Amino acid sequence: MKELLYQKIEEEYEQYKNDILDCNKEEIYKKCYEINTIVNLYEIFIEKIERLPECILAVFLNKENLLLELYDLWLKKDDSNYQEIEIHIEEIVKQITEKTVL
Repeated sequence: MKELLYQKIEEEYEQYKNDILDCNKEEIYKKCYEINTIVNLYEIFIEKIERLPECILAVFLNKENLLLELYDLWLKKDDSNYQEIEIHIEEIVKQITEKTVL
């Protein structure tokens, strides 16, 4: 199941990069924060996958556009540095775990 989630995240990330490459320079410039944050979310989430139990992997596998969902949740927070993104991912995993276990 971990391999499926790795593959899903990889595919979403590749699609995101392709979508950005289709933008003109002005649009890319306007999306700099989003691009940087998506890259950070991707890298951190990939590291976390290895430690996730199968029931949580299944929940994430069923989510469509997981990276964009993580980004949207991030925008609702006031945090702004890489360490805070790591904490954000941990909080999301914890919330999903609590919902799945209950």
